[in-house]
Amino acid sequence: MAIFPSRIIKRMLNENADFLTKEQLDKHILGLNGKKFQPLETEWEVAVLNAFSKIGKVEHEPRLKGTSKLDLLFVSDQDSEARFVADVATVSDKGVENKKLLNAFEDQFKRRINEIGIISYFRCSIGEHPFGVCDVEVRLMLPPTQEFDKEIFNGQFKSFLKCVKQNPKQPRTHQILSVKTNILIEYIPDIENNHFQKVDLITPYVYTLATSKTQNCVYNALRKKAQNQFKKVSYSGPKGIILCDGGSDMFHRQPSEKYNAYYNATEAVREFLRQNRSIDFVLMLSVIFTDYGRPLLRRKPFRKVHVEFIPNKSSTNLPAGIRQILTELERHFPEPFNTAHGVRETIRQGYDLKKFRTLMQGNIAMSEKEIKVSSNDILALLAGAVTQEDLFKSWDKTISTRKAFKYFFNKKMRIVEVQVVDDGDFSNLIFKFDGPDAAISPFINPKA
Repeated sequence: MAIFPSRIIKRMLNENADFLTKEQLDKHILGLNGKKFQPLETEWEVAVLNAFSKIGKVEHEPRLKGTSKLDLLFVSDQDSEARFVADVATVSDKGVENKKLLNAFEDQFKRRINEIGIISYFRCSIGEHPFGVCDVEVRLMLPPTQEFDKEIFNGQFKSFLKCVKQNPKQPRTHQILSVKTNILIEYIPDIENNHFQKVDLITPYVYTLATSKTQNCVYNALRKKAQNQFKKVSYSGPKGIILCDGGSDMFHRQPSEKYNAYYNATEAVREFLRQNRSIDFVLMLSVIFTDYGRPLLRRKPFRKVHVEFIPNKSSTNLPAGIRQILTELERHFPEPFNTAHGVRETIRQGYDLKKFRTLMQGNIAMSEKEIKVSSNDILALLAGAVTQEDLFKSWDKTISTRKAFKYFFNKKMRIVEVQVVDDGDFSNLIFKFDGPDAAISPFINPKA
């Protein structure tokens, strides 16, 4: 469960085996099974190769003159003249996040309030260094992580939490102010709902915004590909970069000239192409929502991979047929399960994507002659990993009729069919009932 369900990734790996070598597949599998954010980057590469293989011939790491290996040599099925080489780059705000230390502060702050058992609302306002200017990225006043205990989570902070614990209904504030640090922590009691916990981080403005077309994560990734990959390989045909959203705010912002003073990914790409005539196009891939208000049972796609084709206006090396082919690429991606930002957050929080999960709230539905339950729940029950009491207790949270199977049992109904329905990486069993069952109930007049 990353951008695409693991079962879909497995299907793409099997399909890619038709044109990849064993060594290339081993490399992808190693990346997908890796830790941190490596699986996200590999996943995009696997999906890109798979989508292109649906509309043409794909060669991964083709043998070209030079010392560099590119990800893709593509020849269209529709037009053999429509061919190009491309390299895949995944872009995120990871470097900015690490530099600003905001995620590290949030993780340690939450861990400390959880350890002491405080459940309420905290607001942390973090200042910025006063010597920042408009064309330089924001510097938040947070010390290096190795100085967190000395600067932030020191004896005064512990005394603040102790006072909160002793009198949880009283609002409190704690100011941390030094040459390196400027944090105001506000404790706001959640009197009406004491099982609620939330931590809000307030910064001067969103620090992942790009105030320059050339000093940002998108432009840097493109420049790195141009210098480290394409300059070291010889190819006379069209060359492109496939830019994938790995969790960057720039991919989802509006253009600067219309709504704000910050640049989005498209503007950075166009500036890169203006300054780099050797690259003929950039293809931007990101996950977007198609329907924010979709009911749970609607079969309409909820998310999709959005493809944006940006040609180099100075290029004379790009056949007209390539544009049409690339605009058709979007429909060959499977429906995503998550956004890149969502993936990065689950990985950062240490969420185990492969963990077997049971008794998840909302995993049962009931109609007049059907019951839908999680296949994991039934497997765990039969294996003795959960008890019947635990299972019924979890169902009671989401359905008014207790012990749903007992309802049909008491009506002397019988199971006539069991269907397995997959939803991403989760499977449900749909039990269909009919009856009353003549084998265990009195006969009745069919015209009664």
